[in-house]
Amino acid sequence: MKLLWTPLRVVVDRARGVVFQVQKSHRLTSDFDALPRRSPPQGSKVTGLLVTFPPLRQPDNNTCGSCTLVALKMLRHPWYAEVILSSPDPVQAFHKAALGVLRKTNALVDSRGKPQLPWPARGGTRPAAMVRMLHSTEGYGDPTKRYRNVVISPKDPTAVFDQIVANLANGEPTPLYVGDHRWMQHIVLVIEADAQRLTAFNPAHGGLDYITRDDFARDSIKVGPWTRPWLAILPR
Repeated sequence: MKLLWTPLRVVVDRARGVVFQVQKSHRLTSDFDALPRRSPPQGSKVTGLLVTFPPLRQPDNNTCGSCTLVALKMLRHPWYAEVILSSPDPVQAFHKAALGVLRKTNALVDSRGKPQLPWPARGGTRPAAMVRMLHSTEGYGDPTKRYRNVVISPKDPTAVFDQIVANLANGEPTPLYVGDHRWMQHIVLVIEADAQRLTAFNPAHGGLDYITRDDFARDSIKVGPWTRPWLAILPR
């Protein structure tokens, strides 16, 4: 199997690079410079909302994306975080919210009533479905922004790393799809960033993972068992 994968990896990596270049050709390089600078979320305040005891873990293997969306809404709207964290059982409230989001992202129609590709729950949250939810009126995304998925090229991963850092500098947490050498398999939420490190809320364990710029540049990160950054959801 390892011998079979070696040539396939070349094909997969080349495809990632091609998609990145196509997206780049349609992207304004000054997008992030043009955004008004906002204060990023304060680290202690952010971690206090998401890193709790008991931890806010995903309820099953399929809900990393929906948990990421719930966590993003908690950071965006303090009242929503208060509803979850002040409930008699915050973990169960978090689980209920995540399962509700999964039903919406994988249904025949999205939260705005528009047709979308239905997706089995065991397949998790597709990037396109996450973007649709961010564009909904339910408070997951910033209504002044339009979002897109950005493939991370293995030849130039730091281009997206820098966009994530700029995004956090504007106070915008960033969903990040990660996986192994074959495909993206998990989603975390980057909640803090500087030039050398990303801090991500990982719903797999309800705690934080750290992704250094050097590891990102090598296309070899350490987020649980997942080693490759595949795709980020960023505003246009």
